[in-house]
Amino acid sequence: MVEEKDKRGWVLPGGGGGGVGGGGGGLSLLLATHPHHHYHHPHTVSASDVANRAAGQATAAAESQAEAARVAAAAASRKVAAKASSAAQKAQAAAAAKFTQAAQLTQAAQLAQAAVLKEAAGVAQTARTLRAAEATQLLALSQIKALQEALGAAEAQAAVAGQVLSAATHSHQHQSSSFSQAQSTAMTLLQKQSVAVRQLASTQGAAQQAQAAATKALYKAHPHHSTTTSRIH
Repeated sequence: MVEEKDKRGWVLPGGGGGGVGGGGGGLSLLLATHPHHHYHHPHTVSASDVANRAAGQATAAAESQAEAARVAAAAASRKVAAKASSAAQKAQAAAAAKFTQAAQLTQAAQLAQAAVLKEAAGVAQTARTLRAAEATQLLALSQIKALQEALGAAEAQAAVAGQVLSAATHSHQHQSSSFSQAQSTAMTLLQKQSVAVRQLASTQGAAQQAQAAATKALYKAHPHHSTTTSRIH
């Protein structure tokens, strides 16, 4: 049987390819565990690193969605409150103006009535009293029309405020739905991460068992290396 030495000085039976465990493949495991031939994988990532990274990403995504939902809801509430307050102030101002006009109308009517009573004794004053009454009537009709217009404006402002409130409510519901979806996505990612960690742990266990089996097989195939192998165990 021809024996060869690899670059590390180990003797490979059968040309290095037909030995136990595939020759070079099994010996590589043995050499990887030799105290003078360490081999490190520079890009190896532990299961805890993978789990922590995935959990951090899921938590950051959920917090970002939650913060966006809170900010949008607060902005919508402030906007609705501002518009509703402005509409209420305008309606109150219009009503106050019309109430002032109504008070003036009442005072004018009282004055007209006093004039009618004062002039009732004189026939000569009847025509003038009649004209004053007609003017008072026209003023009253004008004030009634103005009050009706003010009432219409107040109703229009109330309708606008209702539309704004409805839009804000819809926006709040949409933001709440987006937040619920973000939470669901985060939970799904956490579940997938948990499954991946369990699978990784299972794979690492199987790899360790395979390495131990290969080491034992190489020990049986090369008993003259008992000193080195005993150090490995």
